[in-house]
Amino acid sequence: GLTRLLQHAASRAPLDMIWKWLTPQNFFDLADLFFHQEEYAALLETIEAHKRDLSAHILGAIGRYAPQGIVFRDRLAFTVGWGIAGWATAAVGGINIEHFKDDYDRLLRTLPHETFHRFQLRVCPAAPDREGPRRFEDLASFPFPDERDRKFYEIISYIFLEGTATFVAPSHPPADREASIKQGAGLLHECFEAVYDKPESERADELLNAGLRSNGPFYWLGAHIAEVIVEREGDVGLAAALVEGSLAFFARYFAAGGRRLNRRIRDKLQDLFAIINGKKEISS
Repeated sequence: GLTRLLQHAASRAPLDMIWKWLTPQNFFDLADLFFHQEEYAALLETIEAHKRDLSAHILGAIGRYAPQGIVFRDRLAFTVGWGIAGWATAAVGGINIEHFKDDYDRLLRTLPHETFHRFQLRVCPAAPDREGPRRFEDLASFPFPDERDRKFYEIISYIFLEGTATFVAPSHPPADREASIKQGAGLLHECFEAVYDKPESERADELLNAGLRSNGPFYWLGAHIAEVIVEREGDVGLAAALVEGSLAFFARYFAAGGRRLNRRIRDKLQDLFAIINGKKEISS
């Protein structure tokens, strides 16, 4: 499939030329590269010339929250990929350069964010029953006996993972951060109800997607929680939370006086925390 897209993108046949002219998104965004080859070549030359500066920028943002003794090496890919700006897999992290072009300010915000997700694969706890190389979804699962607890753990883990990455490197700041935090808390309350009060897995998934879609409100609720932790404990507090996982992340938030979430959610997180760690309560 990729070979065919590349062939059509490079083609000067009349129908291929018309298709590329209609929108730069055609042929998996390769239409844009076809019409702006010189500009993209200059962009890649600039990136290559400043790769040490880029590495220092990325690692400088991440390093503040690295637990002691952690060694992190990674590869970063500059690729083309329709529909999403940045991504991270079990093998590599990257950005789709056509979404940025020469907007270097946005590029410098996004590169640490996506690399931080790769860093999370290195330091955050994964499901204990996981075998083989870690995947991002392994950081958001735990084999609780109750299926409802597994779903809620997935939801709060994505808030933890995306929220900490957003706090460290906010790639797409919202117009109204406070409103986004408030909306994120409201969505989490709805998720709780969909999981426990009226068990509807499809509804819970819809709410989770709404919270995460396009750097949605769950990103900013998680970033708020991370900010509260750092204000109380410093960078080392967030570094410790990364190693301990999502439940400890919320526990540290409550211990720091966080009050965005209602008592029912707090009690449920305390119960899950006890199951994983054998502790009876989250301190307040």
